[in-house]
Amino acid sequence: MLNKINQTHVPSVNVDIEYIDNQKSIEIVSVGKRKFPIIKDFNGLTYNLLKFCDDLAIYVNKDNKKALFFVWGIKSKTRVACQYGIRPTSYKIEMGEPIAIKSARESFVEEVNPQDPKFTHKTGLWYTWNLKTYNPDKIQEKFFASQEKIRIAKETAQNKYQEKAAKENRAICGACHRYIERWDEGNNNGVIYDHGFTITGFRNGSCVGSRLQPWEKSPEGKIAYIKELKQYKTFVEKNKPTQKQVNEGKIQFNKHLTTRKLFRTAKDKYLVEYRDDRKSYPVSTDSNMFESNFARWVLNNKNEDVAIVPLAEIWNQIVYPEDTLNKFINAWEFELAEVEMDITKQQEMVNNWKLQLTAKEKNEGVTL
Repeated sequence: MLNKINQTHVPSVNVDIEYIDNQKSIEIVSVGKRKFPIIKDFNGLTYNLLKFCDDLAIYVNKDNKKALFFVWGIKSKTRVACQYGIRPTSYKIEMGEPIAIKSARESFVEEVNPQDPKFTHKTGLWYTWNLKTYNPDKIQEKFFASQEKIRIAKETAQNKYQEKAAKENRAICGACHRYIERWDEGNNNGVIYDHGFTITGFRNGSCVGSRLQPWEKSPEGKIAYIKELKQYKTFVEKNKPTQKQVNEGKIQFNKHLTTRKLFRTAKDKYLVEYRDDRKSYPVSTDSNMFESNFARWVLNNKNEDVAIVPLAEIWNQIVYPEDTLNKFINAWEFELAEVEMDITKQQEMVNNWKLQLTAKEKNEGVTL
């Protein structure tokens, strides 16, 4: 069985690492945003990581009398193309080939630093000023210190929440696993209060674990949740995307563009007048609320329909003109796999359920 590789950020030394957890120690596999390996082969020799930063790493081999060095880094960094006004949030990174250098000094690295295409004058793509020396002992020390700090913070927060839960007679909902007050009055026998609903002029919905025994006393809330998950799984299975849906989504995309242009024209024409009338039609900072309020105002006062037709979605994926059915089949398969995994996870919890004490019972010294 392969050792599991974990990822984390060590804040005190500001470095991302991949590591194998050996309980009392960790084996660091790679470091940095580009996941530079700790050991790398080059020209038939094994090199060890010496220095690194965001976009490059320097390696050294000390097997011979004269140390050998090479630098390895990115060769291009381009923004991911954006479509239809969606702001790009990531870059496409290409790694270059390792290059032999005479020394790990910054001046030798700058000699092979690739040109940044964004600038006409000579500007390197690598920023060598923030090179760090790889120190595994320091990283490991700070890693465990950071993990201990997180553990103490979680334990402290949990203890405080347990005190609050005991004082307010809260227990764990079998469905959502939140701490909810128990309903002890009358013949309710300590069931979980109603929760998980929304108020939209009226009360809408409720967590399936409401008015059932808490998780500490019974798995019935979890069983009810599994039943809902299985019903949702059936719904997903019956709603596999079709080519007809994709074609209709593409038609709706064109309608969206057309209505958005009409909306912008109306906005340029009537916005000042709309703002003057904001007492009856409040101006909202929420863009979606503004669009609906403004379109409603234009319809009522100018008799023009400028409401924006929304973009079509299939399994949480927006339909664009170039999309194929395969994109939505993948999203559908992912959703199906997710709900199947959740059912398996919840069923394992039911299978392993044991009677427990609530926070209030623990605080009162009750025993099982």
